Amino acid sequence: MKNNPLNRKEVSMKRFITALFIVALFLGFTVAGMAQTNDNHTVSVAVSAVDEIDISDAAVTLTINSATAGSDLDAATDNTSTLSWTTNNASRKITVALSAAYSTGITLEVQAGAPSGGGTAMGTPAGSYTEVTTSDADLITGIDKAYATSSITYRASASVTAGVITSESRTVTYTLTAGS
Repeated sequence: MKNNPLNRKEVSMKRFITALFIVALFLGFTVAGMAQTNDNHTVSVAVSAVDEIDISDAAVTLTINSATAGSDLDAATDNTSTLSWTTNNASRKITVALSAAYSTGITLEVQAGAPSGGGTAMGTPAGSYTEVTTSDADLITGIDKAYATSSITYRASASVTAGVITSESRTVTYTLTAGS
């Protein structure tokens, strides 16, 4: 193989390609060596005020249908409902009220059981039965950043002077509100 001009071009092209490969390889290692291995950003979290309340039963029926001879009518009770709440606010209470008064001689009362759940303070039930009227009455006080569930017992009583009432429905509203 003498000095063939075609071979010289091939050799030059091979040298050029080899040199180009070495430069590309060097640049690749340099860029890889300078590549960032981690990054970060700031994540902000906001928590809004939350006050949620829920009663388990859509409707409760209390039927007063007996008495002890020589005494007023026997009260009817129902303890199938539960009341649940969640609040991330301090100093809350739960009140209870009727949408409208029952007929004369009918009384509705409610009692909350000991709450179970978690948080700072789940609240303290009134203890005894609370008469439910059209004005808000404190049922559970001292709730502070907590979630809990409490049993609810209704007691309806009627005097004989109420007479016979086929059915009288009222809405009972529970409110989780600012308070003690």
